[in-house]
Amino acid sequence: MNGTKLQRFGFYTAVLVVLLNAGFTVTLIMFPTPAWISIEHYNDAFDQVQMVPMAFAFALAVAVLVLFVIVRRTKESEKTIFGDIGLALILLYVPLVCLNYFLQMTVVTGNALANNLDQYLELIVMANPASITLSMDILGYLFLSMGALFFAAQFGGKSMDEAIRYALLATGIMGVIGVIGYMLDHEGLGFLLMISGAIFLVACALIALRFRSLGKVMEKVPG
Repeated sequence: MNGTKLQRFGFYTAVLVVLLNAGFTVTLIMFPTPAWISIEHYNDAFDQVQMVPMAFAFALAVAVLVLFVIVRRTKESEKTIFGDIGLALILLYVPLVCLNYFLQMTVVTGNALANNLDQYLELIVMANPASITLSMDILGYLFLSMGALFFAAQFGGKSMDEAIRYALLATGIMGVIGVIGYMLDHEGLGFLLMISGAIFLVACALIALRFRSLGKVMEKVPG
């Protein structure tokens, strides 16, 4: 794939990440999961539309991986070790969160619709703050946050690259602190995970603009 096509592919992938992130946020607001009280309460309030955000989140994780593979490819000559480590961390993030979302959309949904309130089901219902799957999800976002920190080292110099760098740094720092807050059961620090996600959305939008700008420059270069 030549440079122009790679920049174009990167642009459309970054736009897809932004759209999927927006779709996840909107559907999460439209179809909220009730606050956790018990498995019985969860089952009574369950509706399949509550799984729509999970579908967006699943696709988003895959799109994020593809995007950073492209970013890594376009930055091959610059500080490659940081990109390698960042990509390795994102590769750990994707299976953790995708497995979680798939479990919610299949095992949890199937049992909820069948009215099967097995005592072990509540351990995999992500709405339960004490569930295994929520812990998996948080661990996944720890890896994503750490990956963002390493990818930040690949950007810098130009104004657009500097903006991406700081956005990725903020994503990573707030994400790691947010995970620590989750581990300490500190709601204030845990809230930083949500802020980290919002800043990551900004970072991806900036990456899209960067790919768009580079693509236009390369189209003007003869040959």
